[in-house]
Amino acid sequence: MTLMTDVVESRLDAIYNTGTFVQIHEMQDLGDKLRMIVMGHQRICIIKQMEVEPDEPATAASEPASDTEPGSQP
Repeated sequence: MTLMTDVVESRLDAIYNTGTFVQIHEMQDLGDKLRMIVMGHQRICIIKQMEVEPDEPATAASEPASDTEPGSQP
């Protein structure tokens, strides 16, 4: 029996470095588990971990834009 957790591993040494890139064709929520029908497209190999910045809060995106371009004098 496989142990399932809600933890997403962020260390590369904690996951397999070779896998399969798949397309999800169907997904069913069965309450305590998911059933997915997938189609494998190609084998992949992780070579490095990318650092991703979190999305900015919505308040920063709603600020009005300046009329001047960055680096120019008003």
